[in-house]
Amino acid sequence: MKTRYRILSLIAVLALLVVAATITVLPHADAARVTVFHVTPKNLTFNTVQGVNPPVQKITLSNSGKHTIYWRTMSAVSMQPVAIVPSGGKIAPGKSMTAMAVVNARRLVPGPYTASFLLNSFDSNNNPTPGHSSVVIEVKVVVTAP
Repeated sequence: MKTRYRILSLIAVLALLVVAATITVLPHADAARVTVFHVTPKNLTFNTVQGVNPPVQKITLSNSGKHTIYWRTMSAVSMQPVAIVPSGGKIAPGKSMTAMAVVNARRLVPGPYTASFLLNSFDSNNNPTPGHSSVVIEVKVVVTAP
């Protein structure tokens, strides 16, 4: 019985044995090149009188990542009198740039108009950038009678 008791004691001690280990978590391959594309504002409203172009509105585009991004504008729901100028470009890491929303309201009849623009960001190989790669800008134009 003594032998059996010692074996059980040894098993109990081994069961309580704590092993120290170091776990190293390696980042995903894309983590080092995450680029975040910011666009503000995301909603624009233009109020104007028929036949008069309203003032342009500024849009700030920024890159909070570590690599240069390229961007371009695609009109999701096109309204010809509204444009984003320039329609594309390049933003260095940690930098920002200004684009302009422009409305040509000279031929618009009174009423409300809407447009949506999709701004896409991509890397030098034309791949979508990790992080936020697409932003939608909603534009509303309200034209009133003179």
